Amino acid sequence: MNLAKVLQFFADKAAHFLNADVCFIHLLDDEGNSFAARKRHNLSPGFTKRINPKERMGKLLLPNRKAMIFPDLLKSPNFPWQEEARKEGLGAAICQPIQGNKKTIGVLTAFSQKARRYSKQDLSLLEALAAHGASAIENAQAYEKIKSQLKEVSINHITQTERSYQKLFDAVNDAIFSINQEGYFATFNRMFLKMTSYTENEIKSLHFSKILHPEDRPMMINDYQKVMRGEYAPGRYTFRIINKEEKIIYVEGNFRRLKEKNQVLGVLGVLRDVTEKIKLERELLELSITDGLTGLHNQRHFYKELDREMERSKRQKTPLCLLLFDLDGFKTYNDLNGHLEGDKVLKSVAEAVMKSIRKMDSAFRYGGDEFTVILPGARQKEGTLVAERIRKAFEKIPYLKQISLSIGLVEFDTHYDLTTFANHADVAMYAAKERGGNQIAVFSPEMA
Repeated sequence: MNLAKVLQFFADKAAHFLNADVCFIHLLDDEGNSFAARKRHNLSPGFTKRINPKERMGKLLLPNRKAMIFPDLLKSPNFPWQEEARKEGLGAAICQPIQGNKKTIGVLTAFSQKARRYSKQDLSLLEALAAHGASAIENAQAYEKIKSQLKEVSINHITQTERSYQKLFDAVNDAIFSINQEGYFATFNRMFLKMTSYTENEIKSLHFSKILHPEDRPMMINDYQKVMRGEYAPGRYTFRIINKEEKIIYVEGNFRRLKEKNQVLGVLGVLRDVTEKIKLERELLELSITDGLTGLHNQRHFYKELDREMERSKRQKTPLCLLLFDLDGFKTYNDLNGHLEGDKVLKSVAEAVMKSIRKMDSAFRYGGDEFTVILPGARQKEGTLVAERIRKAFEKIPYLKQISLSIGLVEFDTHYDLTTFANHADVAMYAAKERGGNQIAVFSPEMA
């Protein structure tokens, strides 16, 4: 992936995971900063204004390597793009240095249209993104440098010996190889040997299918055969290989036919290791759907999972139940003992829930002191048993004798939409609370 695509990728990911309206990246060079990428392409040209390392913001941001938060840009005179942000209707920003191998190589800035107080989770997401982005950016910069050198060689028509070509071939950071008509490796560069961990002699006698992950092997072999027959096959894939050390590596591959006089002789491939990128995407996704206090998934992810389980229940004609509960007496407990003790209670609830539910179930912090559990394959009877296990598990926590649970239970009906299903669980929960709490109430039409 070239530098422009890498920068756009990280700008897009930052905007997605931080729920930001605009994100852009400035790269630093010896002379200052150069504008590099942005999420929205019609931004004011004023956003190219560099962060001067000698001015106040640069002195704070760059040496300290910590994020700078601007919850209200109208009250932030030191923010370098204050006037541009005001014109674009942007109200808050957060700037995160991108730390390279030896120095700060850039700054990632995320904007929101409204004034905003950024959470610890936002900071963790941005820090993780910047950390992973640094290596990708530096690799892309090195790749651009090599491409520039190769282009210069071409422009000057310098005649290269076979040895010189091999040096250039090996200098590229991507793994390059070719496969012959029988599917065996014919040529390869240093990076391909490094990626696969095989020696030259070993790789020459190896069929390409041997390094493919078993789950990806049928697709790749099928498409290779299409290429050899002259049929259409995609030119780009993301798949997995397994090297000699049995390490799984995610790669992005670009492939081209090798032809001579209209005869297909083989395939040329270029691979790039994207394991860290895939890992980053998964880590950022997990951070974005996880409640930072309890470790349970959050409300946003709850609705996605509930919608998915409802569709599966309809398609497979299987039962489905939903629990929604909150803590009786929690507000009083929180007021008397403080928020730290209150947080301890919420963590204990999460632990009790996870010990009480089945492997196929999923638990979420719905908000505040409310929690919800999705029970695939469960009818009312099974759902009640799970709810009772949760209630009893909570009773066994010694320091929570003055707190109990009001649990609402509803079994899915194919006529329910997402909102109706969740609302019926809420109605049942309040019915349990009105009956004195510390009990389970099953939804019935009379409650609506």
